[in-house]
Amino acid sequence: LQSYQSLSGTSVSSDLSSIVVRPLQYFGDVSKTVSELREKLEDVLKGEWTKISTTVNIVDVVLPPEPKTREQFLQYSCQLTLDPNTAGTLLSLSEGNRKVTYTGQEQSYPDHPDRFTNALMVLCREGLSGRCYWEVEWSGDWVFTAVSYKDISRTETDGGFGENDKSLL
Repeated sequence: LQSYQSLSGTSVSSDLSSIVVRPLQYFGDVSKTVSELREKLEDVLKGEWTKISTTVNIVDVVLPPEPKTREQFLQYSCQLTLDPNTAGTLLSLSEGNRKVTYTGQEQSYPDHPDRFTNALMVLCREGLSGRCYWEVEWSGDWVFTAVSYKDISRTETDGGFGENDKSLL
């Protein structure tokens, strides 16, 4: 492409005799050549993919030992923030969305498609993967802590935390 003159540098000519019209066979030859190149490229990539896959299967993954003490667990600690867009309306968030309280009274949260309806549930904003550790402080008679996929149903009819295949209580 670099050997061709830029279109912006060419002048517009009213002389149409300089236009070369190629026969239809020419475009057929171009299509055939492009198809052949595509097949060759696919063959090369398949071969390289096989080499990569074989190499990756040979690699040993060394995981750190399982933590046993609180100090060891703390290396995997993460600060979680509750997502107000998911909070059930009988729950109140406070302390920078790091504390949730059951109030028994409807909160004036705006409608949101991520909000749990008729449920005492709230998700955190952060997604978790790999090895994670967090601590929960509570006061009162009860507390429930769960782990959930983000796509858990937001309606009580599909079950709360621990009552479906999208969460563990």
